[in-house]
Amino acid sequence: MAAPAANFDALLPRLDLSSADDLLISLVRELVALRDDPDRLAAQAAAMPDAGAGDLPASALVNSAMIDAAYALRTEQGFHGLEYDGSGAPYRWTGPNRAFHFEMTVNRIRPLELRLRYSRMYENPKNELVKCYVDGVEIEAQTVTVGNEFEVLATLPARESAGVTNLTWMCPRVRSPADLGESTDVRKLGLIFRWLKVGTPTETKAQRGAPKPSVAEKILRRALKFTQGKAAS
Repeated sequence: MAAPAANFDALLPRLDLSSADDLLISLVRELVALRDDPDRLAAQAAAMPDAGAGDLPASALVNSAMIDAAYALRTEQGFHGLEYDGSGAPYRWTGPNRAFHFEMTVNRIRPLELRLRYSRMYENPKNELVKCYVDGVEIEAQTVTVGNEFEVLATLPARESAGVTNLTWMCPRVRSPADLGESTDVRKLGLIFRWLKVGTPTETKAQRGAPKPSVAEKILRRALKFTQGKAAS
């Protein structure tokens, strides 16, 4: 575990010190990212594979996990920085490459359902679909519309051994707004990632839709509406 000073040094650049209101909003965002969600805690355990995980029986591993955009996803995994939409919900653009990755240690004695939620792709003129690979092997996946967003559904095959599961998702293409003359943003953007859920079909069906907003998220959304209202006036 990192020392408190190291944690603070990592936190400070993410805080907006422009004003008291902006500081409050950025602090609430950090609370949202650390909200007390059992699924999120399981995801943190599952997404941090231990070097000795292969020595554990599969029954010792979690059966479900969830990773959302507020989780500490790295550039090396194929993600850009954390952002928030107008309602305060977190998201991340994938990029700069087409592929983005997750490593998890989940119990695969039985098949599990994979559900990847994204808002939209930056550019997809041919209406191509997101592909899914498990431990380097492509598996069948289908994309469905959920409200104004999309979910990629797939089945994580059963496996007797414990060990690490490598999940790779492939966006059809990446483009930068600067290349298209739309802005000065030179980032290569794929799709807007919201969350990934892994679990039994019964569990994931019970969790349909976005995670329920926590108290911190509700405060953040009210704060955003308040500051937007002040800006408009």
